[in-house]
Amino acid sequence: MPAEPAECVAAFDSMPGTLEQPGWCDHSGLQLAALTTRPLVAPGATGPEPRGARSVDSSADGRRHDFAVRPGARWADGSPVTATDYARALDRATASATVTGYWLRHVEQVSGRGDHLRVRLAQPDFGFPLLTSLPALAPYRGRTDGVGRYRIVRTAPRTIVLDRTPHTPGGAPRVVLRRVKSPERNLEGFAAGRLHVTSDTAFPLHRVAEFTGHPSLRVRQPGIIVALCFEGDLLRPEAEQDRHTIRDKLAAPGTGALLPAPLLPQHGFLPVRDFDRAFRDAARRTAPTPAPMRRALAGPRYRLAYDTYYPNRELARAVAQMLAQADIPVELVPDRYEHRSHAADLRLNLFRGLRSDPLGVHRGLVFLEALRTHEALESYVKVLERHDAAPQTPGSLDEAVAELDGILARHALCVPLAEIPGIFLARQPKAPWEWS
Repeated sequence: MPAEPAECVAAFDSMPGTLEQPGWCDHSGLQLAALTTRPLVAPGATGPEPRGARSVDSSADGRRHDFAVRPGARWADGSPVTATDYARALDRATASATVTGYWLRHVEQVSGRGDHLRVRLAQPDFGFPLLTSLPALAPYRGRTDGVGRYRIVRTAPRTIVLDRTPHTPGGAPRVVLRRVKSPERNLEGFAAGRLHVTSDTAFPLHRVAEFTGHPSLRVRQPGIIVALCFEGDLLRPEAEQDRHTIRDKLAAPGTGALLPAPLLPQHGFLPVRDFDRAFRDAARRTAPTPAPMRRALAGPRYRLAYDTYYPNRELARAVAQMLAQADIPVELVPDRYEHRSHAADLRLNLFRGLRSDPLGVHRGLVFLEALRTHEALESYVKVLERHDAAPQTPGSLDEAVAELDGILARHALCVPLAEIPGIFLARQPKAPWEWS
């Protein structure tokens, strides 16, 4: 295992929207929280392991969970981290009008005093302690002097420097966050040892073997689904015919040839299970020859919002071209996903698995609000729970996938377009807050 350096340099393609308690759509902020904030419980090799809590005690009926907050944790100004700080974050998430709030709907009461946090649930949930590992539940105070145990030293448009507070033992002495939008520069910096953590969904595929074969690097190859989600005017009842037309057009055979490389055509929400084959297929793909754009259609247009990094812009143009052929006019609107500063009727989203299991993307879709009705979400969750409780075989997985995809096709206001073979690289097996 490589020695832990004096500082951890992480590269993301955008800077966090806020440096404390990131919003639900602030992906860079959530990644920074994961790097710098110690959760109550974290996934371990054999199950949940206490981190910010020194112990966890759950009642026999699974409805009460007590966490004893580990002493010694300090904020950037030296004040102690208490159970009240964790309770405030949990209350915020539970009350949020998001699907994360839906997953926490069984939280009945949260109380924190001193180092004791107690959570009472309306129904049994023996897996609840692991939910506290989500970065969105990281403790916060509503101030901007630091992130977790780190003090903000310097902020600039492309760099954030955080130093570990001297009164806090453990953790990387310094965390440097850099904004690197170029995938080539990102991976070259990692290969040269200038970066310790980086993730990118648009990396040069011909260099995959170089990284996956390196003995000292931890490489994950997640499947990431690109989906087109309905918003705004397309949610109105009178737009139902246009929604059907858009679904039919984008799901038609052969449309995948219009998608930019290295995107793979995707007709369901589950990523391919053979990642090696997916990488080889993507590497062999060549960028399609762009067809001439049709003359702008008259009349009102639907606004298609897309994030500004590759490959969203190229994908948005391909979607606009396909829809123009169906006489549906579209106006392209560049808009950072975490800001959502422009109203839209269609929006390109990326869905990735939140857990390392074959149904990870399906679970991620639930968290990212692809399902909009309470009834659909209830039936969706029941399929997941039934799959988790039964003996798992290839047949049971295929059955669950078919049921989940059926629910998504009927109720989710989004259309799967393509899959990106993603990559995540880290030189250390632990997050910076765990470094010795």
